[in-house]
Amino acid sequence: MGKRLMILLLGISCFFTSNAQMSGLASGTPALLQQIPRLSTDTARITALLKAADYYLFKADIIGQDDSAQHYLEQARLLNFAHHIPYAENHIQLLKTFINGNSGTLSPTTYQAHIARFQQTGDKANERLAWQLLGESIRNQQMDSLELSAYTHARLLAQQQGDKEQELHSRASIAQMYLDAHKGDTAQILLQKIITEATPYPGPLTNAYDHLATYFLNSGKIDSALFYSLRSEHIKVSTGDTTYITNSYNLLCRIYYVLKEHEQAIIWNRKALNHCLWTKKYGIVMPILSSIVADMLELKKAPAALRMMDSIVPHIPITTAEDKRLYHKTYGKIYFTLGNYKQAETQYYQAIHYGIAEGLKYSTDAKGSDYRALGIIYYHTGQYARSHLYLDSALQTWQPSGRQDFLLQIHKDLCQTDSALGDFRSAMLHLRSANEISLILYDKDRDKTIEQLNFQYKTEEREKDVQLLQKEQLLDHQQLSSARTIRNWIIAASLLLMLLAILLYRQSRHRRNTNAVITQKNALLEKLLEEKKWLLKEVHHRVKNNLHTIVSLLESQAAFLDKEALQAVEKSQHRVYAMSLVHQKLYRQDELRTIDMSVYMREFVQYLAESFGNPSHIHFSTHTENIALDVTRAIAVGMITNEAVTNAMKYAFPDHTRGEINVTLVQKAQTIILTIADNGIGMMLQGSNAEINSLGMELMKGFARDLDGSIQFDNRLGTVITLSFQAEDAAIAAPLPKMDIDKM
Repeated sequence: MGKRLMILLLGISCFFTSNAQMSGLASGTPALLQQIPRLSTDTARITALLKAADYYLFKADIIGQDDSAQHYLEQARLLNFAHHIPYAENHIQLLKTFINGNSGTLSPTTYQAHIARFQQTGDKANERLAWQLLGESIRNQQMDSLELSAYTHARLLAQQQGDKEQELHSRASIAQMYLDAHKGDTAQILLQKIITEATPYPGPLTNAYDHLATYFLNSGKIDSALFYSLRSEHIKVSTGDTTYITNSYNLLCRIYYVLKEHEQAIIWNRKALNHCLWTKKYGIVMPILSSIVADMLELKKAPAALRMMDSIVPHIPITTAEDKRLYHKTYGKIYFTLGNYKQAETQYYQAIHYGIAEGLKYSTDAKGSDYRALGIIYYHTGQYARSHLYLDSALQTWQPSGRQDFLLQIHKDLCQTDSALGDFRSAMLHLRSANEISLILYDKDRDKTIEQLNFQYKTEEREKDVQLLQKEQLLDHQQLSSARTIRNWIIAASLLLMLLAILLYRQSRHRRNTNAVITQKNALLEKLLEEKKWLLKEVHHRVKNNLHTIVSLLESQAAFLDKEALQAVEKSQHRVYAMSLVHQKLYRQDELRTIDMSVYMREFVQYLAESFGNPSHIHFSTHTENIALDVTRAIAVGMITNEAVTNAMKYAFPDHTRGEINVTLVQKAQTIILTIADNGIGMMLQGSNAEINSLGMELMKGFARDLDGSIQFDNRLGTVITLSFQAEDAAIAAPLPKMDIDKM
């Protein structure tokens, strides 16, 4: 009863403690990942693991997302090894291809091979994803027809599968492709249609907002660009999906740079930088640093910009050609602003060198910017012809894109350069173009709209701050309530543990006392058992001595008897010795219940041979297995052996004929067999000297009955006497332990 009570108390205590711990846990892990261990089937677990890999590759905005995705993919692969689910195998291979493609250039044929295999197996879901990834892998590589085909296939497959979100995603990718191809009007129509359908899907909706903001920024419609950028950033923050929030930050930085609100641009840039450094997205750190430096230079903070670059750049990996181009381009801007034109020129040439190394990935925006930077250096160093050459190259590079902010800068630069060269007609044309673009970018009505948008955004930010404070207050209240609950649980658990400890102590003390009593009783029992053992040994010793005394008396009496009486006395001696030897073996060993028959039979047969003077014409052979018998059965076996061996020695070999007597005692299964055989004249020829129904024969039959066994006589080849009886628990055919014999 006490034990059950303690188990119950321990269970209650563990329940309280676990509840207290659960109250303090924060659930920051996505629900999908928390469900995996609770799923009951392998198929469900494989599906969840693949979704987790998708989450880390395409959704998660955290550190080491590729490593996490590979971890879940490997778990899914190992689990699917026994099931061979086609979709799972295809999806694992496709995502591994995507991960490998992130670290280097991937040929389109790799994805096309996946697509062909998926089409053969009818795997529409993986085929759709493969088409989408193919399109994204060849973006800006002048493969417009293949890129459009890939996105179109992905859109149609998503539509067939009823996956509206993925369909909108593919349509947004098509719109982005048109933007890259400077077909902004077509892209705008596609994006506006996506926005009307994407309200339930924040991902495609913000993606469309970002593309529209980019289009309007490039077209010089700054108010529209600011509106869509702020809407996109607001949705991403409110939904907690910050995977592509740096796109919004980058757009807002560019917008405020065009508006010459450089302090505001730096604020957004620093948000983007902090986010990338926290998530270790080093691939877009250099573009952000370059943008921050541009705003700092506009604010006449060139030394501070140089210090910032020197403090951050050594701690981030710069591995791609684009990162190296931006690295040299940014330092070139700083050196130019500081008046170190020679160093700036060297940095710009390095930037162009790495841009050319990028090949098809060297965008028109970047190329035009690099050409313009060299043109400005040559203008400031008085090399106007070279300046005009690079500035005109920048204009030709930017012209197809329609980037109004870029075109405004280059027309102003060419106006100054042409004026320095004396080409005033060309200078006036560039000035007119610059003024026209400036009117588009900086009209007063647009300034009012932008001011209203800024005010609206700041108002929303203040409202969010108020809501955040209210949430913090509510959270503090909940934490305080939770802390009180945890404290109460801990106090209750502590009291129960104390009660449990007291009960355990009492039980332990009671057990010690009980164990002490048991130990004393065990010691007393062992002492009594030892005394009993010695008493039994003493009894056997005395019985043996008494039997030996009888043998001695018989020997003394034999000297006064005639031949027949003498033979009777000798037989009696042998029979008594057979019993005496059993008791002798018992008191000389520790085991008092059984006799080792292998030792007993050997010694007894040897005694019988010696009693007849060790006749040289008779050879004795004894083979006995390690069989243990109790006292009664051992005496019975000994008596039968005595009668059979004595009879054989007396009558089997007349006239000292040579012969052999074999004694064997073996166990087969649960039957013990005693065989005494001689190769003499046989029992039928012994009739003149011994009768079949003699006392010895009757004794053997009687002892066989005592053993619940059977005895058989065969005289075909000499005499063979076979005794068979069942082994009891005491008769175990196994070696006996070594005995410490007390020789007396």
